Amino acid sequence: MDFFEEVKKLGINVDDAMERFMNNAPLLEKMIRKLPKTIYPSRFGGDKANDLEYLSLIDKGDIENAIIKSHTLKGMMGNISATAFFNAYTKIVSLLREGNTKEARELTVKIQNPLDEFLQCILDLNAKDGIE
Repeated sequence: MDFFEEVKKLGINVDDAMERFMNNAPLLEKMIRKLPKTIYPSRFGGDKANDLEYLSLIDKGDIENAIIKSHTLKGMMGNISATAFFNAYTKIVSLLREGNTKEARELTVKIQNPLDEFLQCILDLNAKDGIE
């Protein structure tokens, strides 16, 4: 099956993303395929400091950096039109900016398993296609 047909099943609005990428399918595919390593480089031998995991920042009270990292995730998900995650991160950013860290934390925990599954599916597609 075609890569874009597969990622549609993951909730990516490929038609919308293609408009954003000016119909540059190879660039869109590259961005989607790189997403897991971009979000969690430490899972792939990178530096944990570069991970876009911000739950520990909330727990430490470092809300400024939590906002920055969650806003980055919002942008990444928006760029590829992963609408459900984009909407969740939009809400998280708003909650953090409002100082509602408890609700932001709860929403973060709620979406963590679906996000992990989403990223694992992309990794599985990469492996299936022989891409690291």
